[in-house]
Amino acid sequence: MVLNPAGPQKDARPHFFNKGLDGPGVQEASDFFGDSIATKHENTLHIGFQNIVGFPLDKSKVKEQFIRTGISTWSFDIFGLAEMNTDWRCMPEDHKLYNRTKGWRDTLHISTVFNITTTATNPK
Repeated sequence: MVLNPAGPQKDARPHFFNKGLDGPGVQEASDFFGDSIATKHENTLHIGFQNIVGFPLDKSKVKEQFIRTGISTWSFDIFGLAEMNTDWRCMPEDHKLYNRTKGWRDTLHISTVFNITTTATNPK
């Protein structure tokens, strides 16, 4: 891997979480950088990962729809989310990750990790 000393380079390709979406928080394609996502071919395993900088506490927020659309549009088989910033122990049952994502795919497996050395705090 070669790092550019000038920092990350802008990428004019559309970001997959924006594809076909308009609304608050949607930015121009030129505001994003990184690898482009190839179309999934037969007998291919698509693995993705995104630092989402906070999963919405309220399941009706548009950011959750961006995440769902991005994962579905590009047919990811495995997708990792970092920095969800949510203590799932404190969420009401219908707002917990499994209940919010169980209709996204035909099958679903979720693993969550958070700091268990601290006392659970209620979401703000």
